[in-house]
Amino acid sequence: MSGGHRDGWERVPLGSVCRLQGGFAFKSAAFTTEGVPIVRMSNMKETGLDLTDAVCYPEELLDGLERFLLRPGDLLLGLSGSIGFSAQVTEAHTPSLLNQRVGRFLVDPARLSVNYLAQLVKSSRFQKTLHALASGGAPANLSSKDVEGILIDLPPLAEQERIAEILGTVDLALAKTDAIIAGTQEVKLGTLDHLLQKGIGHERFEETELGDLPAGWQAVPLGEVCRVNPGYRLVKGETYPYIEMAALDTTLPEIHYLLERVVNAPGGTRFQKGDVLFARITPCTENGKIGLVPELPGGIGVGSTEFIVLSPQPEHLLPEFLYYTVRSDRVRSYAISRMSGTTGRQRVPGEVFKEELLIALPPLSEQKQIGEMLRGFDRKIAAEQQSRKGLLELKTGLADLLLNPKK
Repeated sequence: MSGGHRDGWERVPLGSVCRLQGGFAFKSAAFTTEGVPIVRMSNMKETGLDLTDAVCYPEELLDGLERFLLRPGDLLLGLSGSIGFSAQVTEAHTPSLLNQRVGRFLVDPARLSVNYLAQLVKSSRFQKTLHALASGGAPANLSSKDVEGILIDLPPLAEQERIAEILGTVDLALAKTDAIIAGTQEVKLGTLDHLLQKGIGHERFEETELGDLPAGWQAVPLGEVCRVNPGYRLVKGETYPYIEMAALDTTLPEIHYLLERVVNAPGGTRFQKGDVLFARITPCTENGKIGLVPELPGGIGVGSTEFIVLSPQPEHLLPEFLYYTVRSDRVRSYAISRMSGTTGRQRVPGEVFKEELLIALPPLSEQKQIGEMLRGFDRKIAAEQQSRKGLLELKTGLADLLLNPKK
């Protein structure tokens, strides 16, 4: 090495080894549900490219637009809104079209490996540079010129490929873990819907307002078997555990962390162990933020005003069964359909839970069995999420080592 750098490494503007092509401004009036999918910013996700809900462009209108057709291996970068999201195009994503505000890297293959660039773009240092360049705008925007002007550390081509291969191995492990999480979640939701309607091992069913339910079950108003937004007594000036919206998960019952807050005035929500917190404001409701309150220091906690607190009556309803009931697609879909308010600040009214919702209520013994079965899925998901966290830490450490010319 010379000057503290690895042999053969250069520091060059990104634009000297590649060009960032902007997409075409397709007219929304021509969008269809069939044809060639258009890759827009909404299709650029943190985990990669998702064309599930992509709009399409008629094939007969493509003359003269061939340069915007994407190819397998193309590396894309989000240039507006979700700055820094990147994705590589696969065979499954083609044919597709490059929309405005999404960029495609056109690399000089004699100088730059697209696989190395894909890892470089995802690195924390490159991401920080992108966000610094985009700061100040609302929404944040980047130009091709901004990105092409970024200085990068460029090793020899053979070393680029080795680095990309090592980091790509971790990416494959992450993808497998993500697939396990998604698959387990899908099976859990299907099992949840089945258990809440059919129960465990029943042969005899009776007609109710919720359809056919197992004999011995009841269809009851939720407000009759749990208290909605209970008014637990607080002492002014005392410190209480505090749960904010960010602490709730979108798939699991766990509350990720507790804060503390001194109570000096009324307001906010109050809860205790076994209560269920249901996010009532958009987009948290749609995202599925629901939590099961754990053991709390002092017994009582306070939280965001944007929770609806559901406190089960123990003689009728177990906490875990209540949690999975409100996690069900039927309850969530109904709550979302009842949201009202200004765009971006819509909320679920409390009467949805107090007066409107019916739930299927098994005996307590079967509630416990159902809760334990569904908890098994959540434990599997939580374990895989922990593995994913470890892989991300490994990837970050390796990227810091391999992409740094001085190490």
